Amino acid sequence: MRAVLDRTGLRPVDIDGLSVSSFTVGPDTAIGLTQHLGLSPRWLDHVPLGGASGVVALRRAARAVQCGDAELVVCVAGDTNHVDSFRTMLSTFSRFARMRSIPTARAGRTPASP
Repeated sequence: MRAVLDRTGLRPVDIDGLSVSSFTVGPDTAIGLTQHLGLSPRWLDHVPLGGASGVVALRRAARAVQCGDAELVVCVAGDTNHVDSFRTMLSTFSRFARMRSIPTARAGRTPASP
């Protein structure tokens, strides 16, 4: 984002919308990123939708501009993946997703149970 601001001559005060696409931003938040980046947006969004996040962020940002909620929305995305990152993320992400993705996590069942 800093490189874009440098190349365009825009300042953080010119940005009144921010969309953050990330599964792994936690324990930080989109709100925390506004403080870290020195922004005070009128419009803020967090898109934790995996591979679809970029497209969803762009569509939501365009809609925010179209509706007058913001004039300039910056969309940022980032996640860190490492060996076994999906299993690690899944353990704290969603009980429903964990129960549907890992058979042994289903309530009261073990792999040997009927």
